[in-house]
Amino acid sequence: MKSEEQSLKKEKIASLIQDEILTGRFLAGEYLPPERELADRFDVSRPVVHEALLILQSKGLITMRPRHGCIVNDLSSSISMRLLTELYRNKQISEPEKIEAGLVEFRQLILTHIIKKLINRISRLSVKERYHLFLPLKNKIHFSRSEDIETSAIEDFEFYRTLIDLSDSPIFLLSLETAKEIYKYQFKQFLCENISYADRIPEYKQLFFNALIEADEENSIKVMIKLTQPETYRDAELDNSMRGGCRRL
Repeated sequence: MKSEEQSLKKEKIASLIQDEILTGRFLAGEYLPPERELADRFDVSRPVVHEALLILQSKGLITMRPRHGCIVNDLSSSISMRLLTELYRNKQISEPEKIEAGLVEFRQLILTHIIKKLINRISRLSVKERYHLFLPLKNKIHFSRSEDIETSAIEDFEFYRTLIDLSDSPIFLLSLETAKEIYKYQFKQFLCENISYADRIPEYKQLFFNALIEADEENSIKVMIKLTQPETYRDAELDNSMRGGCRRL
């Protein structure tokens, strides 16, 4: 029971400090207060604070330097940081559609970076090895119940979460998690207005998956951009130029 309480405490403390980093209380290059000071502030033991800081380090927000302290990482060079900050500040707004354009840009910037990173990583692998690596993504291509909008929104989010998770990019994963509720809201809005197009989304995901297996960076990005644009699904047919470069497995 005590172990469970400590786990909850470290998660809570990590969340509070994360809030302060993302809202600018602690800036890039600054050191966080010493562990002893944080322990006094949150009324917990130093080991609990230390575990909370390890969580923040795993997310890429800080770097723990022995005998020096914890420094806030410079995230300004991350292509997602500007949008992450905007999404973080607006994650509980009552009208998520107000930042729709930002979310589309946010997703495409992140996924373009992720695709390039993954293609570089898998270029020396065989097709079978790539297939095995991306199998968790393949398992999330199809909706379990396409008529259930709520379930489909969650499953669509998990598809992209799995893709980012495979790239081992904690800051991008944090960005997507921050945008989760806004993302789900917009996806449900799209399906409500275009339910007849729901079956086409897995078709594009399959094309995207095939392009990844082929380690085809150009086509992967091309399909991904199509996949993330709502107007794509109002086209009469799938783009034949994208079909040609992909092989079904």
